[in-house]
Amino acid sequence: LILKWRGDPVAFFREALKFEVLDEGQIIVAESVLKNKYTVVRSGHGIGKSTMAAWLIKFILDTRPMSKGTVTAVTDEQLRTKTWAELGKWHYMSLTSHWFDYTSARGSMTLTHADKRYAGTWRCDARTCRKEKSEAFAGQHAPTATSFYIFDESSGIHDPIFKVREG
Repeated sequence: LILKWRGDPVAFFREALKFEVLDEGQIIVAESVLKNKYTVVRSGHGIGKSTMAAWLIKFILDTRPMSKGTVTAVTDEQLRTKTWAELGKWHYMSLTSHWFDYTSARGSMTLTHADKRYAGTWRCDARTCRKEKSEAFAGQHAPTATSFYIFDESSGIHDPIFKVREG
């Protein structure tokens, strides 16, 4: 299944996350992530951006061994109560939930591989995006896998964060 899902995020969403009916926008975003270095979603309120972020995190970690990701949002509250909470919901409902350990403690929001040998190298972390702490986004490497960043409400994220990410 992993090989099948690796090239088909829509099948992953339907089968691993048990979400049968995707709308056209969700399919477009999923396909864009496979084809493009960057995918930007411009949208309004209440249309499922946090859900799509959670699905993409699960998709990348579940189908790309040793992947490393960072997720951020404009405020700590947005990150904790929306983006990361949504990830927890979909993680626990997924067929692959036993593969990863989810934590949502204040100051330590992580999704790490359940096998402790890989927990440091196969993971996704939530970080706040304060401009004066932009260096926290430096040094993320996954030399043999996928390194990814997800910015929720990116219009409010300061430019230094994006510049550090490019490194």
